[in-house]
Amino acid sequence: MERYSAAEGDRVRIRWDGGECVDDDFALTVCRESDASTVDGVLTTAAHADTLHRLFRDGTTFTIVLESASGERTRFERCTLLSSSGKWVAPG
Repeated sequence: MERYSAAEGDRVRIRWDGGECVDDDFALTVCRESDASTVDGVLTTAAHADTLHRLFRDGTTFTIVLESASGERTRFERCTLLSSSGKWVAPG
């Protein structure tokens, strides 16, 4: 399990058709298993909770762009929220 947080210097951004959300309070947990066909985790934010609820409600597909404090840049494409509390899944 990998953990990223804006408080630790990581930058997490979410993008979808017609929108983008960047904030200082995002936290991201990622579970990547080498033999899995999916990647999943939890995305949390206090400032943009309404945005996450709306993406879940509407079934909107989005992209998570992660820039870790160490300089690694990762994109998780075609993400969907499994719950309004930020549980997400994407093709691996």
